[in-house]
Order: sequence, then C-alpha cells, then structure tokens
Amino acid sequence: MQPNSIALTHRLAQTTSLHLREHASQPVAWYPWSADALTTARIQRKPIFLSIGHSACHWCHLMAHESFSNEAVAAVLNDRFVCIKVDRDERPDLDRVYQMALQALTQEPGGWPLNVFLTPDDQMPFFGGTYFPVSTAGEMPGLADLLGRIADYCAASATTISEQHQQLKSLLAQLTETDAHSALPSADTLGRARQQLEIEFDAQYGGFGSGQKLLLPGFINRLLRHWSASQLDAAPDLQALYMATLTLTRMAESGVQDIVDGGFFRQSTDRAWMIPRFEKRLVENAWLLGTYTQAAIATGEPLFATTATRTADWILHALQLPAGPFAANLNAEFTQMEGQPFLWSQLEIEKVVSPDALDVLRHRFGLHGTPNAPLGQWHLHPQNSWDEVADRTGLSRVDCETRVESALEALRSRRNQRTAVQRDPKIVVSWNALAIGHLAMAGRLLGRNDYLSAAHSAMAFVRENLLVNNRLKSTFAEGLAGDDAFADDYALLLDATLALLEAQWDIGLLNLALWLADTLLTQFQDQQNGGLWLTAHDAEKLIFRPTWFSDDAAPSGNGVAARALLRLSAVTGETRYSDAAQRILVAAAVQMESHLPSHATLLDALEDSIEGIDCVILRGPLPIIHRWQRELARLYAPRRMVVAIPDSAEGLPAWLQDKPATASGQIYVCRDGRCEALFENFPALIRHLRNGLELDAD
Repeated sequence: MQPNSIALTHRLAQTTSLHLREHASQPVAWYPWSADALTTARIQRKPIFLSIGHSACHWCHLMAHESFSNEAVAAVLNDRFVCIKVDRDERPDLDRVYQMALQALTQEPGGWPLNVFLTPDDQMPFFGGTYFPVSTAGEMPGLADLLGRIADYCAASATTISEQHQQLKSLLAQLTETDAHSALPSADTLGRARQQLEIEFDAQYGGFGSGQKLLLPGFINRLLRHWSASQLDAAPDLQALYMATLTLTRMAESGVQDIVDGGFFRQSTDRAWMIPRFEKRLVENAWLLGTYTQAAIATGEPLFATTATRTADWILHALQLPAGPFAANLNAEFTQMEGQPFLWSQLEIEKVVSPDALDVLRHRFGLHGTPNAPLGQWHLHPQNSWDEVADRTGLSRVDCETRVESALEALRSRRNQRTAVQRDPKIVVSWNALAIGHLAMAGRLLGRNDYLSAAHSAMAFVRENLLVNNRLKSTFAEGLAGDDAFADDYALLLDATLALLEAQWDIGLLNLALWLADTLLTQFQDQQNGGLWLTAHDAEKLIFRPTWFSDDAAPSGNGVAARALLRLSAVTGETRYSDAAQRILVAAAVQMESHLPSHATLLDALEDSIEGIDCVILRGPLPIIHRWQRELARLYAPRRMVVAIPDSAEGLPAWLQDKPATASGQIYVCRDGRCEALFENFPALIRHLRNGLELDAD
C-alpha cells in the first residue's frame, strides 16, 4: 500500500455505510463521493474510477476479494485515478445516472458492481462495465489489463471523448424524454400491456422470459387487476388470472423462496426457479408481501395466504431492528462461493434430520438425485408435490407435511449455529415505506394485528428520526440520518401513510400524508412536463437530472406517487392531487411505450385515473364501522379505498366534516369529488357494489 493512501482509505472507515466500510482495509485509496474527491481529480488531472455497489451483492464482494485487494491493481488505481466508492442504497441518484449512462454507452444492461471511468472536469463517463476480474478471462476483460490503457486513452483522446460526451448527452435526453403535450394514455394501453405480458409469459414454469427470472411483482399485480376489471364482462379474462396464479405458485414452491427460514431471494438464475441469487433484501420481500396478500384475497388460495404470512414473519424476525424499522438486507457472502450459508451437504442433512423424517424430506426435495449446487451440495426446493410424496412413502399427506416441517425446523436450528448471516442495519426510507404499507395491508386484510403494530412502530421511527428540519432523509445508519430524500422516498412513504390510514384512522397520519404530497409536488415536480424528478430542486447537480418511470427492484416512484395522489384526492376531495397524478401519467406516456409491462405501477395508476377510485367512508361508533371494515376487507377491490372514521374523530377537513356519523353508522361512497350514494345499512352497500357477499341484515 502506498504510504499516502492509508489516510484516504480510512475515509471509508468513517462512513455510516456497511458497504463502504467493507472496502476500508483494501489497498485502493478510496474516497467516498464528495466535493473533496471531485476537486482532487480536477487538480491532479486524473480520471475518476467510480465503483457503485451494495452490501448484499455477490459480484461486488467477489470483485472486492479479487480485484480491489490485489496490490498490483491497487497501485495502478492509486497512481493514475481518483477512486470513489458509492453505496447505491445511499445514493440511488448516482446509481441511476451512471447506470443509464453505461447503458447508453454500451447498449448493454447494467448491474452491480457498476464500474465507470469519468473525466475529471465534468464527471462524464467514457468507459465502463460491471464485474471485472483481475485478469482477462475469455471475453471478460481483466481490470489489471485495462487500467493503464484506459488512463492513457483519457490523457491522449480529449477531443474524441468530448465528441462522445455530446452524443451521450443526446442519448440520455432521449432516454428521459417526456412531453407535456401528450395526451393521457387511453384504456387501450392497459389491453396492450396485457397482451405483451402474455407474449412474455412462460407457460411451463410461470414468470416472464425464458432464461434467468426476476420476481416482477408489478407484472403479477397488473394481471390480477386486469382479471378483476374483466369480471363483469361477458368473458372474464381467466388467462390473466392463470398467468398470475401460476407464477405465484411456482415462486412459492421453488428455490427462489428460502424454504428453511422464509423470505425470498432476489431472483432466479434459471428458468425453473431452482437456484437463486442468494441476496435476501427488504425491498423484494416487502413488495412480494403485498402481492401475495392481494392474491390471497382475490383467489382464496391458502398457499398465497401462507406465503404472505411466511414472508411477513421473515421480515419481522430477520430484518426488524429493536427500535422498529427494518434493515436493508442479509448478506450471504462469507466465501467466494455464492450462497454458502444456504447450502447443505448430504452428510449434514443426514446428521441433522431424524430418521423418520429423512426419507420424506428426500422425496419432497428430490435429494435422491445429483446435487444441484457446487461441491456436491443442495439448495432445497420442492421437487415433488405432497400427493406424490405421500404416494411414494405410503404415508398420509398430513403426516408427510408434519415430518418435513420437523426436518426443516432441525435444519433451521442447525443453520442458526453456523456463522451468522451478516445483516446490513442501514435503514432505507423507501424500502421501509414499502414494508410499512404492505404490513399494514396484510394486517388489515389477513387479520394480523401484529403486522399492523409492526408497521406503526416502523412509521413512528421514521417520523421521529428521519424528518429533520422539515425535510425527509433517505437513510439512517449508525445513529445518523443520511442525505435528503428522493422522490421515491416521499412517494412510497405517502403510499404507506395512506395504507396505515386505511387500517386505522388517525388525523395525524392524514396531516402527514398531506405534507408528504405537498412537499413531493413542491420539491420534485417537473413544472414544464409534469413528472417527478428523482432529485429535489435544490439537490446536488449531476451530469443530468434523472426522472424515471419504470419499475425495477421497487415500484416506480412516479407510479406510486400517481396512485397515492389519486387516493389522497379521493379521501380528501382535493382535486389538485388528482390533477397532479394525471400530469405524471401524461408526462410518462412516451416512456411507457418502450415496454408497457415494465411500467406496471404507472399502468395501475392509469386504470385508477380512467375508471376512478371508489372511496368508501364509514362513519359511526367504532364497533360498528370496524365490523363493516373487516367485511369489506374480504373483497378484492384494487380501485377501492375504505376509511373507517369514528364518531369521536376530531380535526377533520371540511370534505369529511360534511359526512357526519350516526349512532347506527353511516356509509358514504364517493368518486371524483362527489358522493354518489349513502347507505344506512351494510347489505345495501354490498348490493350497490355489485358483489355477492352473503351477510346478515344487521
């Protein structure tokens, strides 16, 4: 290590990011992203080597072990570059900007680690990629072989690089093109998205695509909603329902769910959902919790309810921190072999599992064949149905299930004795908001008060620790709030606030929702074109200001904002919020056409905007309106919002004050700022909503 690099490396040790601190002992003289780093690059006339990753990323760890710990590689990096390490969870703006730039430069998908080389004066990228091994391997270039050539090219090719930057700026402008003069997308857009989903659907294994599979809860939600909207048609869209439910079933009964301890991994590496990428993150699990909860209500399928509760339970026991919020992820990386903590040898299974359960376990998970993971190990995932297992073992299905559960409990206990999986305790506001909202939904729809209590605890932590000087912060770690929040943070927290409000009326939550919405529109709205910028108007200026409409690991901030603003308008009667939602949809129209299914959250908002949201307002004594609320929760109605406001509620806005309570309870059904009907008994409401729910007249 060069003597003058030690102080720079120790800069990462002083950060709150686990990902950055994991790089602090390397021979590379890392800087965090800072004015100091950028100034140093300009003064020394050195290109910037920018590496972006996160703590649960296997390939980030692999590159850290191989390339960044290599003394020869570090010597070149320290001598010829200014090296900057970024945690993408803390700076999604930097990640978004440079992912898009790399895709424009290379016409290849990005990913993590993201490694890009930037010119020192303007931080524009001129070369980049994702994972680089130390030495060239096949078609994969090695970092040691590239660094000298890249530095020489930067020094000798200023004119060429400048011309490339002009082309890159033009490409980035096209990627983020919006048009305030577009029309609101029509209902036909929803139908075309549905057809694209069927084209991409894997009819054998479920999911979408024919290779590695992402979890894509947005696609599934869209199909469920499409089927629901068609139920009154002469021919309901049962194929949409089939695509959604097959995918949910395959995911729940596969290697992409941790069968031993619960929770979903990030994605599958194969078409059949057998071997996952072994990161387990809050964001995917929180989103899937909502999807399985809604699917359980929509279909009545016990597997979906069980999967929802297993996912929620895993979030609570694995990720919930003592003060209430949720950690970002579990890091499964201890060796250079991905997923080692989740794999089992045949010998270990035989030692741990009791003899009476071992044979059943083998039949359930296909352990008689060739191991499916490296070094003769197994990643457990169901291979045979319970009926097949019962037939092969001669036991009853109930007995088979009992013995397998006993075996899994033994394996769970054994896994807990291994080296603990490292948890990244960083609190990401947008991911916490997704968890809060979907725990509140699951608590309300599945009758789990413990989920609702957990959602309230996490929200209380956010309000107490991440609302600072009238600004929301994006992260919290090591007792410190991070940088100012992004549009996605505000949008998802607004949506979570409304979910809590639906579960339990609280005027403080309504006021928080109003503040979040107003701040979102004041600080992030593109006044010219109508969408939401990712960064606030007073945020750090990067090479371009990103706006983003499609879903990725989390639902689109613009899509969530549009839906939440429509719902807030429905419950308050404030049409300025629905107007803002429509401006987002208009601004997104051009980008949505690039691939409609990838904009599923915006499509949900579009459906809400076209068809309208039914806001059912229940007023009266708590026991009465809570019973009504529970009964309505039995119905899958994605365009319905139900709020139960007790007769004792105070401080209501004028829109709600105009809907008084009565001693026997009163029901109002409102849409587009008008109350279409009011009812004095619950069966009358049910008849109005055209559902066949059987209820007693009282």
